Amino acid sequence: MLIASAFDRDVLTWVADNWAVIDSASGRRWHLVIPIRQDAPRTGFKPEHFDTDAARNLARAFGIGRQAKPCIVIDTGNEEERQLRIILPSPAAELDQLFRAIDDYVASVCPDPDTPLKGQARRLFGQRLSAHLINRRYRKSAIRWVGKAATPATRLARLAWGQI
Repeated sequence: MLIASAFDRDVLTWVADNWAVIDSASGRRWHLVIPIRQDAPRTGFKPEHFDTDAARNLARAFGIGRQAKPCIVIDTGNEEERQLRIILPSPAAELDQLFRAIDDYVASVCPDPDTPLKGQARRLFGQRLSAHLINRRYRKSAIRWVGKAATPATRLARLAWGQI
């Protein structure tokens, strides 16, 4: 789940420019959920579609402050556990490396792009992804566990992807 502010235009632009690549590479294994305005199209993504109010509410629900944005929150699928937050880097070259590392890890634990992560693999995903990123020398200070996922926003995100 992408959490950012209107000031994070460089990250939003990078995501928009790479949306087709992210969507194609991830298949059904994982999804990057982005809060978009209700009047925005449901296909593709452009920075002006980003819903800053929804993102602010998500940040508040997870206890994520201004210094920890932009970030992505990895939903483990268990509302009783804390979720993994990864602060997104800048410049774009580092974003490429981060998303490539995430996709490489997901492909290693779930080789079929048409099969979503489920059960124990999904529950352990955050812990193992965290270790994988640290092993790949991603900034350890950028990786933290945040609030539990028992919020209406995460339930809606899961419902949208057919996981409830």
